[in-house]
Amino acid sequence: MARWKGSLIARSAHPSAIDEVGRPLVLAADEILYRQGEASNSVYYLVSGAVMIGVESVGGEQIIIAVHGPGTYFGARSLNEEVHNATATTMLQSAVVSLSKRAVQGLVQTDPTFARHFAMHMMRRAAQLEEDQIDRAVNSLRKRLARTLLILASLDVDSDEGHVLERMTAATLAQMLSADPHCIGKLLRDFRQAGHLERGESLIVRSSLVNILLPPHLSEDYSPLDMFTHAPTEGT
Repeated sequence: MARWKGSLIARSAHPSAIDEVGRPLVLAADEILYRQGEASNSVYYLVSGAVMIGVESVGGEQIIIAVHGPGTYFGARSLNEEVHNATATTMLQSAVVSLSKRAVQGLVQTDPTFARHFAMHMMRRAAQLEEDQIDRAVNSLRKRLARTLLILASLDVDSDEGHVLERMTAATLAQMLSADPHCIGKLLRDFRQAGHLERGESLIVRSSLVNILLPPHLSEDYSPLDMFTHAPTEGT
C-alpha cells in the first residue's frame, strides 16, 4: 500500500473536501485494505480500480458478496464504533481515499456540498440493496447472472487499471449469486452459444446480454447500449 504520488487520473469526480481531510492511497491488485473482525475507524472512497468485499464462511472459505467500482464509499455501516463484518481486497490497482469517521462527521456538519453528496450516495446504496433483494427473490438465476455480468462489465468501461471480468470465474460468480458453480457454468455456455458472450474462456460481455432482462416483446426491437461492450485491446 502506498501513498498517492504525483498526479493520478481519477475515473470518478469526488468532492474536493475529501482531498483536504482524507489520506490518499494507491493499492496494488490483490492487496487487503482491511480484514473481517478488525476495528472500523474509517470510511473509504474508491477513486479508481475495483474492490471486492468478502466474508469468511463457517468453514473458513472467503465468499465474495460484492464488487465496488469507482465513486463508491465503503468500509463502514455507520459512523459509530464498530468492527468490519467483511474483508476488502483490491481486484485491480486501485486509488482509495481513507477518511476517518470523525472527519466524515465534521464534513457532514460543516460542508453542505459534501453532506448532500454523501447522503445521495447512501440513498443509492440503500436502493441498490433493496433492488438486490428483489432480484434474488423474484428473478431466475439466468436473469440474476445476466444482471451481475452487465454490472461487472460496466466497471470495465474505460478502465486503465485492468478488467474486473478477467478476474471472474464460474466459481466466483456462483459465490456472489449463492448458486451451484455447475449451474453457472452451464448458463455461461448458453450465453456464449446465444452470442451474448464472446467465444473462449475469457468473460467478454456483448451488449445483447441486456435482452435477457427485458420482456420478450421488448427484447426483439431493443437496441442495446454499447457502453456494456468490452473488447480487448491489441497487445493485452
